[in-house]
Formats: sequence, structure tokens, C-alpha cells
Amino acid sequence: DHARLDTVQGKCETGVGMRMEKIASNSFHFQKDLRDGFIAKNQQDGRLFVLKPADSFVDPEVVNWLARNRYPGVPRCYGSTTGPNGRLCHIFEYLSGSSLDQLIGEGHGRLGLNYLLSLMLQWARILSFLHLRNDPALLHLDIKPANLIVGHSGCAGLIDFTAACLHDRTMRNHAVQQKKALTLNYAA
Repeated sequence: DHARLDTVQGKCETGVGMRMEKIASNSFHFQKDLRDGFIAKNQQDGRLFVLKPADSFVDPEVVNWLARNRYPGVPRCYGSTTGPNGRLCHIFEYLSGSSLDQLIGEGHGRLGLNYLLSLMLQWARILSFLHLRNDPALLHLDIKPANLIVGHSGCAGLIDFTAACLHDRTMRNHAVQQKKALTLNYAA
């Protein structure tokens, strides 16, 4: 089965017994342009994916890291294809839901404290996985409300790893590119 987020006893878990199938790289119908990429539907099974241009990643090794490592709320990379503009694009799992930016802006008013605490704990667990449970650690470097996803079942996710770097090469190889990839008002 396709990797997905399920709510099980209040926890977001990866689907049990998942199998990573090969995705035909020439079978996409492009649904929507993103700031840097596309949402595309697989014509064979109707699933949505995110296609990100390979040259948009500050650290190209991040893509390999996301293909090897799996954690709920972190989109997996399935491979590469040619985008509608002829650029090489990486194929990522689509995490459905709304960004924290959208939830705040859609007139939901104030989000409940318990709800926000639950989301914050999930995002903290995602960051713990990225930073502490892997060698090398992955640093996202562009955490902002638009990149924090809340799934329809209440599961949190983190998207857009184009500014991310592996810890062992962050400042040495990519210092100049980092400045271009970070979002003003959110970069620390």
C-alpha cells in the first residue's frame, strides 16, 4: 500500500507493511503550479504527488536522504522525472491538508490551545527525527507557517525541503546558496 498518515490512538503513524512501488515517470497530469514546483496526478492510479525541480535544492543530497528515511509527516522522495518545462524534477509524496498559514487565514479564528499543543508536539517529533535520529542530521532551515501542514485527520507534517542541508555540509559547501533559499522574517 501507498505510504500514508493515519491517526491511531491520537498518534500519527506510517502505514503498516507499506511497499514502495515504482512510479512511472511519464504518467503525470500537471494539476497546479507551486511557487517552486508542481502538484501532479499520476494518471495510472490517480494519486497526487509534488514535483520539485532538482536545481531548486540547496543540497542535492537531501533528496537521497528523503528517499532513504521515512517518518510520519515527512514527505518521501520516490524518484525523478521530467517536468512540463523540461527540467529534471524529483517526485515527492503529497501530504494533503492545510498549511498553518491557511488555517490561521481562513477565519478559523483562534485555534484551541490543546489542538495547537498537539500539533506543536508532532512538529517537535518530526524535528527530533530529522536532527537527532539520523546520521547525518537533516536541517530543514525554512520552517514557517506555510511549510507546516495539518492533515484532515489532525496529523502534522513538514514540507518544502528545498532549503534543507545535511548537517555535515551545511555551512561549508552551501553558505552562499543558503542566503538565497531562506525566507525573510522566518530565518533565524
